[in-house]
Amino acid sequence: MKRLKIILISISFFAFAFNVHGDNDCKNALYQANKLYETGKIQEAITRLESCISDEMSKEEISEAYKLLASAFSDLKKNEERDKYLLLLLKTTPNYQKSPNNDSKEITSAINQYTIRPLLQVGVKIGGNINNPIISESYSPVDFTQKYLPAVGYQFGLNLDYNLFEKTSLTLGLSVQGLSIKHEMIDKGNWKKNYNELMNTYNVAFGGLRYISLKKNLSAFGGIDFGLGILNMSKVNVKTERLSPKSIDQQSKDATLERNKLMPNVGAKLGLVFNVNDRGALIKLDWGFTAYTNTTVLKDKRVTDSEFIFRTKYINDDIKPQLMTLNITFSLPVAYKISK
Repeated sequence: MKRLKIILISISFFAFAFNVHGDNDCKNALYQANKLYETGKIQEAITRLESCISDEMSKEEISEAYKLLASAFSDLKKNEERDKYLLLLLKTTPNYQKSPNNDSKEITSAINQYTIRPLLQVGVKIGGNINNPIISESYSPVDFTQKYLPAVGYQFGLNLDYNLFEKTSLTLGLSVQGLSIKHEMIDKGNWKKNYNELMNTYNVAFGGLRYISLKKNLSAFGGIDFGLGILNMSKVNVKTERLSPKSIDQQSKDATLERNKLMPNVGAKLGLVFNVNDRGALIKLDWGFTAYTNTTVLKDKRVTDSEFIFRTKYINDDIKPQLMTLNITFSLPVAYKISK
């Protein structure tokens, strides 16, 4: 038993010593390989560096190591190995900047054979909307003036762009939206009524975009999307101003249970996209139109709250929201496509 203990301790000691030696041996491998390469000892530089590339190195060190190995194999006219390390270099540093002053003509020429473009972009979107609904059926009295006013809302969320081709992308949007409705009714000389509703929804939209280059860092785009709004909350306020005798009455309620929970929609957009830097960061500005395909009010819930209807003298019309939207999106690439 004692002998077994000694053997195990010895094995552990030698394994530890070997690992420490290995770590120390690779500690300055990139620096030493550079020195060997500069003095013309190309094969020695390859041997010194190739086995030492690991996750323990920083991203910058790994990129430099791949670049050095690609250059070394290029000097030895071993193009297959050169291309192997160039591809690893571009995967590690997709925004690699060619440097004719430092890179050989052969390396620059080999890199030029590759096409690199963002494959998947993730963006943060914020914007506003104006709702001009259309009336499907009115339940308001016809003996006074009424109109739906443009109502301002908001939206914010995340966008995913999958660049299917160089100028075509598929999009997925996840957002929170505030949709407003304003209805004004006037009985001249008697009263004025203002109906305000804010609907808060979660939205999922899937679509596609097509790009056209305008300048080096500027493109235009257009596209369509199909979306589904899921109602989270609806708040209603009705303000009635009586002229004789003069008085103001306001009634509010939560109308969530009286509204359609699912709100399908279809949209179109046009916009501009600006390339911010060589890392693929983009700023998008888009103008859009979204039309909802169903009405906001559940038909069987229209008059269930008789007490509120009695107090406000108001019954909801069947309306379909129509939104003009303006959004700004900042996005970054999270995956690239590299092809030769």
